[in-house]
Amino acid sequence: MDDLSALRARAYGRGAAPLSAEDAARLAELERAQRAPVVADAVGAAAPVETPLPPGAPLPPARRISAWLLAGAAVLLLVLGVATGYALSAVQRAPAAAPTPTSTPLSLPDGALASRDRVAARQPWDDGSLRLITWIDGASYWWGTRSDGSLTCLASDGDDVIVTCLPTDEVRARGLVLTATFFDADTGLNDDETEISFDPYGTGQLYVRHQGG
Repeated sequence: MDDLSALRARAYGRGAAPLSAEDAARLAELERAQRAPVVADAVGAAAPVETPLPPGAPLPPARRISAWLLAGAAVLLLVLGVATGYALSAVQRAPAAAPTPTSTPLSLPDGALASRDRVAARQPWDDGSLRLITWIDGASYWWGTRSDGSLTCLASDGDDVIVTCLPTDEVRARGLVLTATFFDADTGLNDDETEISFDPYGTGQLYVRHQGG
């Protein structure tokens, strides 16, 4: 029987008697020594230490999965970065949409085709740009563009065709105003003055104001 067993039998066994101070200290020391390796083993099991692999050795499954996940995440980040950069570049390259007029062509009343032909003959309009605004008191009002859209024009066809044109940028800013003066055929005096204002790129409203001579 070793010292630890003998001391335990004396201290805890049948017919146990109090140990001397020296024997009690010895028993405590031996019991601590017995417990220490168990604690050390438990700590070692809870925190395994990775051992380096020899050169050329295949990765264990856990390490292979981690490596694949890291590689996949890197590729995904790269693809997202390229796609985001391309999208931003495309937005920056996209031209601004040209403003469209708010007026809607009306169905042509009787005599409008002949009026359109007269107005069309007075200016080198852009193809397909000439459109009717309205028809009031026997006079028709038209608008369209010239010079590949750089000029916007307003035309009135009543007793005669009158056309005014301005740079399109100016028309977008403040609209168009056309003033038509009519003279009495007998007296040669100013018989009527009409002011027409139109905003093709804004409200699309036409205003006609008559002032007798």
